[in-house]
Amino acid sequence: MIADADLPTRAWIAEMGRTNLHFFSTVIIGRNLLTGPDRFHGEMCRYAERPTLEKGRLALVPRRSLKTTIFSIDATLQDLAKDPNSTTLIVTGSPQLCVDILAAIKEQIEENNVLRQCYPELQPDKEAKWTGKRIIVKRDYGIAEPSVSAMSYKGSPEGSHFDKICADDLDNFENTKTRYLAEEVTNKFRDLWSNLYTPRFLVPGTRYADYDTYQMIIDEMVPAGDMELLKLQIEYPDEPHPVYGQYLWEEMFPREKIDQKKRALKERFWAQYMNEPMPEELQKIKQSMFRYWEKLPEVTFYFGCDPASGEAFDDSIIDVGAIDKDGLIYHVQAVAAESVMDFYDKLFELNRVYHPMQVNIEKYGLAGKMLEQQLFAEMAKRREYMNIRYQGGSRIQKEHRIETVLQPLYAQSRILHAPGDRKSRDFEDQIVRLYRARKVDRADAWSYTVMACLQCGFQRASNPVAERIRRSKHGKGLSMAELGQFSWQPELGEVRIW
Repeated sequence: MIADADLPTRAWIAEMGRTNLHFFSTVIIGRNLLTGPDRFHGEMCRYAERPTLEKGRLALVPRRSLKTTIFSIDATLQDLAKDPNSTTLIVTGSPQLCVDILAAIKEQIEENNVLRQCYPELQPDKEAKWTGKRIIVKRDYGIAEPSVSAMSYKGSPEGSHFDKICADDLDNFENTKTRYLAEEVTNKFRDLWSNLYTPRFLVPGTRYADYDTYQMIIDEMVPAGDMELLKLQIEYPDEPHPVYGQYLWEEMFPREKIDQKKRALKERFWAQYMNEPMPEELQKIKQSMFRYWEKLPEVTFYFGCDPASGEAFDDSIIDVGAIDKDGLIYHVQAVAAESVMDFYDKLFELNRVYHPMQVNIEKYGLAGKMLEQQLFAEMAKRREYMNIRYQGGSRIQKEHRIETVLQPLYAQSRILHAPGDRKSRDFEDQIVRLYRARKVDRADAWSYTVMACLQCGFQRASNPVAERIRRSKHGKGLSMAELGQFSWQPELGEVRIW
């Protein structure tokens, strides 16, 4: 249609594209999935392109709602159509996303015939080499920055100047697993905002945690007048939206699909599709269920361990818990290990302090078999013995296992935390928000500790050999016959002793 149009009509279409992002996306770029201009994609387009009065713009949009397409790709192309001299920096939470966005922009400039017919001046600069992190279109000489630059939030753009910055999906599943990682992203955003400020500062994203960068913007920058906020939800359960009705995008997300996502994603649905944390009344383990002890009564100690290999300090956790004669379970201490040998050293050190009745250690796969053999050798070398039970762990079942073990006990107020746990927000977050279950080492170790407490219960010195081992530096000085007798006590379970 545009190819056959006369010059005045083609000029009108080109001008409409410069002034109306929804028109630009649907007619010139050819996005046939967008809703009409009076519905939510129209609102996203108007929010992305309208001028601001010295304010940035935060847009929280449900996942898979073409957020990146509109804010990062099409809005950038429209800027170049308006002014080939414009410069844009695209910052993302993952290195791959920024590369993909730049590749999509490049593809449109090189291969979209409608775009080229409407804006023949928008073409690659033949003298400038395009890379996966920068592209340059034909423009005036003397501009230092590329037309479009892309980098992850870990990059360093200091010293450059851009007309527009689009920080797209800064927070994602990987960098919001813990508060520490989320704070790193937030600090990087603060640096970006202070060093490269421009009134055309767009921040489109989707929530993953209530301690992410977007929460900081909502709490600090929006009230201060530095940022505007657009928050869209996939549905409006309490009352219909005045424009969209009950559902944001019924063609893509009908009622049946939304209900399916609620069941499958659980808490994550509220973060990714409602841009809110899950309401506390729907959480199975609530923050209000946490109780704390001040002084330990007579208890029996147990350990739960989640050993892992990785770079993060808290990949391996040794958790110390206890149970009293009334069946109350106490969280005492959690210790992180930096390496495999550090895990062994700290395990034996805690063993000498608490004399646990049983140690539950997660073991699965080849790494678990090696762990068992290595720990066997360490016990023999150190001549220190523990009643160890290896538990068959599974990453797929982890979330369900933690919830099954812990939820009834928290609901019954049978778990008490150490006073110091009040300061460990990460620990409580892992227990309350199990949807980030790929990284819940502390909650996982705690579930194994609770399992040991429930399986064995409160025990006084009913087994004389076991008590002798506990009181004699864990077996040092005992005869092999005594150790052998201990290793096959049926009420204590099979234990490997030498």
